[in-house]
Amino acid sequence: LSGTDYLWLGWRKNGWEVGAGKRNIACGSWEYNTLACDEYFRPEFFKNLGKMYKYVVNASYHTGGEHFLLQFGNSIYSQSVSNLLGYSFQVRGLQGVWQHVYSVNFFEREKGMYNQFLCLGNKFITGPVIFHFDIDHRIDLNKPTFMKDFSLAGKVKVSTVRWLDVFAKATYDRNDCVEDPMLPVSTDVWKAGGGLEFYPSQKYRGIRLFCTYYKFCINTFHFIFLLFL
Repeated sequence: LSGTDYLWLGWRKNGWEVGAGKRNIACGSWEYNTLACDEYFRPEFFKNLGKMYKYVVNASYHTGGEHFLLQFGNSIYSQSVSNLLGYSFQVRGLQGVWQHVYSVNFFEREKGMYNQFLCLGNKFITGPVIFHFDIDHRIDLNKPTFMKDFSLAGKVKVSTVRWLDVFAKATYDRNDCVEDPMLPVSTDVWKAGGGLEFYPSQKYRGIRLFCTYYKFCINTFHFIFLLFL
């Protein structure tokens, strides 16, 4: 089953749902939950994350536009089925123009050594404008590491006419001291850019042509320097 991404058996009734199988880990943030082909460039952490489908057990409840989910299974740091475990609580939903996907996660990076995630993904859709902003913070529970390992991502997308969307995006990754297999210590990386999306078919938006450009900056001073060029 190593070549199978999704295999799920579940039961749902009156807003409750339980299930088990192989599916995506319940992390927050839009960068994690959106396909890479729709994001073009991503924070370094999510680029390095690799497969997000693991063997898990879920219990969830739907109410009032909100979805609350508890998950237990393989750690996000597991390369395959292993004894590394993960525990997740996720809230996602839609309230007016605001969509959100938040999570608190505890993942073993090695046996008995945990990293905690706090992932806050926010999206606002109003008229032709879509804006999303993610804060993804990782903590080594064995030492004080607040604001030592985190990723930020912000994106604005505007539908100018039916066949053309324009977007701008920036990301930032930083890790000062946390032992994080997905983001090496001493990481300080900015990315910033934008692009165009063309939809040649007026009726079917499944066909898309795009062009994008971004700058990769190895540290904050490099990024500030490029802003003034």
